[in-house]
Amino acid sequence: MLALLAGALVGCGGSDVTLARYTPTVLAPGTQSTMTDMVSTVGGLFIIGQADGQAFYQLGTGSPMLYPNQLSGSQDLIAGINESGTVVGFDSSTTAGQNGLLGNTAAWAPSNFGATITTEYIRPGAIASNGTIAFLVLPQTGTGVAYRRVGATNTALTGFTDFKPTAINGVNSAGKIVGNGTVLTDNVAWMTNANAIINLGVGVANAVNSDGIVVGMNESNRPYRTVSSNSTNRAALALLPGFTRGEATDINDEGIIVGWQQETAVSPKIPVAWYANGALVDLRSRITSPPANVDLQEAVAITESGSILVQGKRTDGGLEAVGVLLTVL
Repeated sequence: MLALLAGALVGCGGSDVTLARYTPTVLAPGTQSTMTDMVSTVGGLFIIGQADGQAFYQLGTGSPMLYPNQLSGSQDLIAGINESGTVVGFDSSTTAGQNGLLGNTAAWAPSNFGATITTEYIRPGAIASNGTIAFLVLPQTGTGVAYRRVGATNTALTGFTDFKPTAINGVNSAGKIVGNGTVLTDNVAWMTNANAIINLGVGVANAVNSDGIVVGMNESNRPYRTVSSNSTNRAALALLPGFTRGEATDINDEGIIVGWQQETAVSPKIPVAWYANGALVDLRSRITSPPANVDLQEAVAITESGSILVQGKRTDGGLEAVGVLLTVL
């Protein structure tokens, strides 16, 4: 197992940054608990994901709420949640003619967002704080279409030559959307400029903050951020000494980025955070005491207040996946 990098800190200005410390809480709504996202809402900190294949939400460290299955048992997915507690998602049945799912933390009812769904699949991917929704409509054959929904109006986004959207991963209140797709045999990251889809190059785009900064992984398996709100230029983020790979998974409005790194492609992943001034930390070195029998692997989300959601794995037998909430002291 990788040795803990106690107090690991690299990057420009790193010695001057005030580093947060965290209290960890293990979240295990099922034996296989996959963490998707979290956000600070009017009702508190909401966490979403899947527990043994069924969608759930959880208020802070309270009891998880499993959503009722919609179309095909134990295959629902909540893709996004906003600060009002509104969630979007989909049922992952292989039967065509599905609707997207839209609701809140009290009810999760099917909704087709005003799109005509007959032989297509609808895949809501993200919802912004102001209620703007980004979703895909995927036909059984051919190329899907990405949409932005503002109020009751759906606007189709314009792609480019040979582009096929495959996932939507984020949207901000200005309507900027990021996601993944393919161009011929390449997997590419993309973002929107108005209603046009812009190619960011080979890799993935995982999140966008209110300033329009996009984060993800580039063609060299390195974490990146775009250099400014309107730029398609990607700047590689720092790696810890001895590490060769990584991915940026989320960014908050303060510019703090979270993700993971590996020494090699077969090494264990560790959770990291990049501060706005360039400082980089191994998050395992910033917790008050490690949770018993749990390896911290990937930081998947960060709130505006700095709480971080980490995917973990138990080490005391079995293959149980758990979440770990890191709360700022």
